[in-house]
Amino acid sequence: SGHEQLIQLQVKLDKFESMMNSHIELINEQKDVLKKNIQSRYDIFINQCEKIKLRWEQFRPREQDMEDEKKCQASLKVVREKEKEIQDLLKQKESIIEEFKLFSMDLPTFQDLDEVNGDIMQIKNVWGVYEEYQQELNDLTKEDWITFRSKTYRFDEFLSNWQEKLKQFSTNDSTKPSKKSSTSNMNIRIQQEIDNYRLITPLFKWVRGEALSPDHWLEVFRILKMPRGTMIERLTFGDILKCRQEITNNAEILKDLNTRAQAEHTIREALRELENWGAGAQFSLTDYIDTKQQKIQIIKDWKDLFTQIGDNQSLLSSLKDSPYYKNFEGQAQVWEQRLGILDECLHTLNQNQRKFVYLEPIFGRGALPKEQSRFREVDKDFREIMSDIASNPRLVVLAQRKDLSNLLKSMLDQLARCQKALNELLEEKRSIFPRFYFIGDDDLLEILGQATNPTVIQSHLKKLFAGIHSVRFDDSNQHILGMRSLDGEVVPLMKKIRITTSVEEWLKQLSKEMVSTLEQLLINALQDSKKQIGQVPVEKYPSQISCLAESINFTVQCEEAIKNGQLEDFHNDIKKMLEKYTNVHINADSTDGLVANLKYKALIMDTVHNMDVVQQLKVGRVRNVYDWLWQKQLRFYLENNKAIIKMVDAQFNYTYEYQGNAQKLVHTPLTDKCYLTLTQGMHMGFGGNPYGPAGTGKTESVKALGSTFGRQVLVFNCDEGIDVKSIGRIFIGICKSDAWGCFDEFNRLDEAVLSAVSMQIQVIQDALKSGATTLILLDRKIEINPNSGIFVTLNPAGKGYGGRSKLPDNLKQLFRPVAMSKPNNELIAEVLLYSDGFKNANILATKLVALFNLSKELLTTQQHYDWGLRALKTVLKGCGTLLRNAKANKGMLNRIN
Repeated sequence: SGHEQLIQLQVKLDKFESMMNSHIELINEQKDVLKKNIQSRYDIFINQCEKIKLRWEQFRPREQDMEDEKKCQASLKVVREKEKEIQDLLKQKESIIEEFKLFSMDLPTFQDLDEVNGDIMQIKNVWGVYEEYQQELNDLTKEDWITFRSKTYRFDEFLSNWQEKLKQFSTNDSTKPSKKSSTSNMNIRIQQEIDNYRLITPLFKWVRGEALSPDHWLEVFRILKMPRGTMIERLTFGDILKCRQEITNNAEILKDLNTRAQAEHTIREALRELENWGAGAQFSLTDYIDTKQQKIQIIKDWKDLFTQIGDNQSLLSSLKDSPYYKNFEGQAQVWEQRLGILDECLHTLNQNQRKFVYLEPIFGRGALPKEQSRFREVDKDFREIMSDIASNPRLVVLAQRKDLSNLLKSMLDQLARCQKALNELLEEKRSIFPRFYFIGDDDLLEILGQATNPTVIQSHLKKLFAGIHSVRFDDSNQHILGMRSLDGEVVPLMKKIRITTSVEEWLKQLSKEMVSTLEQLLINALQDSKKQIGQVPVEKYPSQISCLAESINFTVQCEEAIKNGQLEDFHNDIKKMLEKYTNVHINADSTDGLVANLKYKALIMDTVHNMDVVQQLKVGRVRNVYDWLWQKQLRFYLENNKAIIKMVDAQFNYTYEYQGNAQKLVHTPLTDKCYLTLTQGMHMGFGGNPYGPAGTGKTESVKALGSTFGRQVLVFNCDEGIDVKSIGRIFIGICKSDAWGCFDEFNRLDEAVLSAVSMQIQVIQDALKSGATTLILLDRKIEINPNSGIFVTLNPAGKGYGGRSKLPDNLKQLFRPVAMSKPNNELIAEVLLYSDGFKNANILATKLVALFNLSKELLTTQQHYDWGLRALKTVLKGCGTLLRNAKANKGMLNRIN
């Protein structure tokens, strides 16, 4: 029933409670046992911590340990070991605390452990700085020294970085008084070490050892007291740092050792460089084709060879100054001897090669038969030497050839004899035909070797004769029939010249026939002019003869007009003649037309000048031929069938040098003054010296006066490269012929050359002044032609003309100076326009010159702008060409219509 069930339930509940109570009692008993175990374990742990504390206090790092590196390392080891041990104990501590919490026991304390742990952490922070420092240092010290010695800047950076770190640590620790003492002491310890290292870093250079030999390294190891068996290959930066005290103590010894090693290294490297040069240096060769079309390899780039040998000799010479040279003296002397032989042989071989290349084309053609055997012997030896060099082109091989020096000297002597014979031959030819003095040896040799070859002769004629550009041969090329100018004017010779192998003879004959032909043509022209009422038939005679004949006629007619008081009528006659000349229409498309045009142009310019002279006489009311206004003019006469020129009291012979169609110079007051000064100077035995800025007509005036006198005028541009001997040879040629020499920009010569040349000129001028027939020049007695003359032109020294010297006083006294500062551009332009056929030349000239002057004044200065006389004449020449073309086109249209 329900009641019974309740009773049973109660019984069961009581029974359960009884069981639960028994179980709780059992659990409590077990908990008590566990608590006792935990407490026991805690007690044991505390006891263990106490022991650790005692051991830590016994072995903990002390501040005094910081002073010793080994103790520092040992202390770091203790700290690391204790830290690991404490970490294990801290884990146990955490476990015990968890157990106490689990049984709700009062939490225990771990004072000893916490104190030790805190102390270790503090010491670790202090000593950890040192550990970090030491670790970075160890990374550097492990580097091998051979690699690290060129990177010691890394050690400097390491020291600098740590110095900065220490500053930061000091700043941070200043806010933590509890740590300040230990940290400061450690910082001081590291700073002291850094300071010590900084003392050694400047001395590393004495143990770098780039220049040290193995023997030097052994000496370094001994000085640094390194262990026996130390090898450079295994040497580390740490090994060097360990020896820092020895390095400091022996710095001077190490420095001296390095100085000696560096010097010996320099000598060793220099000798090694010589060995390498000797192994690789070779001749640079090029092909030379001889007269028989055979190929010879000859040496080129001599300058480089001599430079290399000279540099090597200088290198050896500099090594001798070293106090450590003795150890290498034997090896150096071998090279000194070798280079000496090479230098001597190469200089001699160079001279041999130059003379061979110069003489071979001459002797190869069979010149100088008496010297052929001598040259053939040298030719054979030279070819053998060059063949050996070609087969083995190394330079040092040449020095190993026995008796080469003597052979080369013998060859050079034989070649010198050949050249002397050649020079004597050339001098003999020049003595026969003095114009040969004005060309180089090469040109003369070509002329002599090709005496009967018309093509070769034609190419050199223009160098020998001012106006002869070429000559006309007969069909057989055996005779010269006439001479031809550059512009195409042909002058037939009165007598034909036979071409022979003696080129100097037939050229001399050509020169004489040129003179006699022009002389006869002048007489004929004057005779023809009498038939044509005082006018020369222009087309019949060369331009030079037409102008000369007209000048003679003008002089005669003008003197008659002066005597008869008919200058006004004479002036009108000249005007009509000018009108006639300017109205002549010539087709300049053909060569004959071009030549005729040039003839009339020259006549027009002379006629304009004649008009100006007569005008001056009219204005001056001249009534006497001895009046100064007439006497100061260039006057031409024919006396005893000889053309002569007079100016004041000076008189000169006309020498009939063919001038071709050389352009006339416009007569201006400046040129008249120049002519007057030069002629009076020559009359008194002096030379002429026009001076002034560029573009004022100095050289042109001398050339024009020479052309007027029928002289050959040779212009020589002077510079620093001309030597006394070259000018002396030119002087000999001028003296022996009837030529004039014009030395342009004479003051550009070197001062020493100017001084020597002045002595030569003085000898010439003295001979001309005294009327002597011979003189001594360059230790030779030579004949002097009274018609010869020497002129010099000068630009001002300074004033924008670089490289000019002032003439020596003794040289100034030999020349009559004439200042040529500013040409009369308007007058020059007017005459040139007249000569080209312009009617209103005076108006056009004024406008054109004004345009040039305004351009010069108003436009900016540019390098490519030129508003001077040369540019003006170029424009005028273009104007003349345009006018002739316009006339030709108009004439063609008229013919078509």
